This record gives sequence, C-alpha cells and structure tokens, in this order.
Amino acid sequence: MCAGESSRMFSGARDHGTNLRSSTTSKVLLELSPGITIFSENIRKLESTSIQHLVIVCRDEHRAQLQDELAKLDINKNILFSTGGSSRAESVKNGLKTLFANSEPEVIAVHDGARPFFSVELLEKAIIKAQIGESLVFASKITSTIKESDSELSILRTVPRSNLWEVQTPQVFPTKILFAAYENSNLNNVNDDSELVERLGVKVTLLESPRDNIKITLPEDLAVAKYLFSTQN
Repeated sequence: MCAGESSRMFSGARDHGTNLRSSTTSKVLLELSPGITIFSENIRKLESTSIQHLVIVCRDEHRAQLQDELAKLDINKNILFSTGGSSRAESVKNGLKTLFANSEPEVIAVHDGARPFFSVELLEKAIIKAQIGESLVFASKITSTIKESDSELSILRTVPRSNLWEVQTPQVFPTKILFAAYENSNLNNVNDDSELVERLGVKVTLLESPRDNIKITLPEDLAVAKYLFSTQN
C-alpha cells in the first residue's frame, strides 16, 4: 500500500493463493529481468511519484526478504511495514492502522504488488483528482466475449460487454472516504477497496488503464511479464 502527504498506501507484498506462491519466498521477489524483481520495479516507479510514505503489507516471514531488497534500492520515501491479514481486505485494514499511527494522510492509494506495470502518469492524475474528493480505480475495457454459466457449466446467457471493465490497481481515495468504508463495512467476501466505497453510496470513477497493467498470478503471467518488461526497457 502507499501513503503520503497527499498520502497513499502501497500494498506491495500481499501474497494471495496462486501457483507462484511459496511459503518461504514472496512472489513479488520473482525476477522480471536479472537483478530486477517485481517488488523492486514497483518501488522504483513509486519512488518517481509524489508519494511520500509507503506502507508495505506482507507476511511476517517475508519481511526480512523485502527489507533486504529495499536495501539495494535508492529510496527516499518513508517506508513502513504492516502484517498481512487473512484476506485482502484485512491486510488493507492492517495497513491503514499502521499508516494512521505514523501519518495524517489526505489521500490513500491501494496497490497490488503483483502489478508492476501500472502507469505513473495515470497514478499522478488519480492523486490530483482524489485531492478534490474523487474516488478512482484503474481499469481496462473487457474485450472478450463473456458467458454466464450455471453450476454445471451450461451457458445461461451471453453478457453484454459494452459497459464491462476489468478493475486493476492502484485504487485511489480521499482518506476520510476509505477510512469510513473500512470502519462501516463487513469485510467478508470483499473483492476490492472500491466495493467497500460503493457500499457507502460514494461515486467511484474508472480511469482507463493500459491492458498491460497485468497481475502476475500464474507461471504464464510471469512469462508475459518478462516479455513486457523487456519491451518497455
């Protein structure tokens, strides 16, 4: 998670159940290129933004590994660590507590550390809009045909896709809105932060983000990520 003066929180090392998951090593320490990890690429990009504070939410057993990785980087941000919870929402809530104990942010951005290809320019745009009260999430238009099925995998209908979006991160909110969302909602079965904000009746705006802002979850995702990194650098 990232946080700062116009503050943000960076959920940079939260591991959810995936085929890349390891009990001993965080998946964000997998390499995109020799010497460049998913984690270090996220941190490098965040270092170039107006963000001032980073709260890294991770498992306790991964903290030392991530601290070692940070020591290799030239970072001028205030970096804090928080322990991950049993779910994404619980992890974010833990990160918020760590942030509020150390800072009084105006704006918070929540980011999944498995997405190292987010647009810095788009994040800065979101920060500016959040400073005037808007809530925003990165997203890309769905271009594939979507089918709804029953429990036996029989197709029930074809879902019109003209207004369907795949939500990404970062997700950026005025602090008071995100705080209220986490204080006043049941965190069971929550998909993302914007869902909690929606429950407050607050308008959330989509920011169209490139489709290459992929989440690295499966081994084939890592292969694609390595290719993307090689073409962008």
